Amino acid sequence: MSDYSFCYILKAANVCLPLGSEHTRYNYSPGQHRFVYLSESVTEVLGFEIQDLLNRSVDLIFHEDEKAAAINTLHETSSNNKVACLVYLQLYHHTRGFLDCVMAQNAVNYPQGAVDDVIVGSISLATAGDIDRRNQTAEEVIVIPTNTRPRFGWTAAGQPRTAFLLDRFSADCRITHCTNDAFLNPETCVNHPRGIFRYIVRRDEPAAFITNLKSSGIGAGSGGFIDVELTMCRDGRDSRASPEGEPRPDEIPVSVIGSATSDALILIVRHR
Repeated sequence: MSDYSFCYILKAANVCLPLGSEHTRYNYSPGQHRFVYLSESVTEVLGFEIQDLLNRSVDLIFHEDEKAAAINTLHETSSNNKVACLVYLQLYHHTRGFLDCVMAQNAVNYPQGAVDDVIVGSISLATAGDIDRRNQTAEEVIVIPTNTRPRFGWTAAGQPRTAFLLDRFSADCRITHCTNDAFLNPETCVNHPRGIFRYIVRRDEPAAFITNLKSSGIGAGSGGFIDVELTMCRDGRDSRASPEGEPRPDEIPVSVIGSATSDALILIVRHR
């Protein structure tokens, strides 16, 4: 079981979150983060079926003694625009009770404020022997109730940020979710047969990046994050003829923090 991890999307009150081509507004009470997406490996990690947790508050799986601190980490991630944040805490397993887990948190923002309180990340069981390797690639590590200072420069406000969830088992890493249209059009990029490779310029060797990212997720404890700089093309690099290496008018230089779960890849993208 410790070799599994699952990805999730949490959303708080009155925030419109585009998931693919769907735009849905949920009227939740202020400050309450609910699961709007979970990958299938949630069953392997926490023993729940997806429908057991979908649209329910994440508070339900927090330990009562840690609930206030755990909720605070979510608010801090959103309000301080954090990415690559690891939180070590106890989470409830459906049949085994509370287990030590690690929760990766990434805030996703948008200039108009439409998705300012959306958190995308992964959850796995915490394995003591692997904690140091994960922490080396994190921006911030929080062991409830003790926290440390951030190390990277991704917390500045004002820059749009998009989370992409990829199907790690499809040949071209099909995009299954795109949280906003800051970089790509969710209606055209989600489920496109050429996947994420269509939107990264060939000179950046996207296949090598994806291979490294998949390798980083072999075993939940060896996960962590990969931080790279890439160039995306908004219209897709097969949509018009262009000599290899020649810049295109739709190119967007981006910074990417990637992480891998058992059944998905997570990319957090911003301008650079």
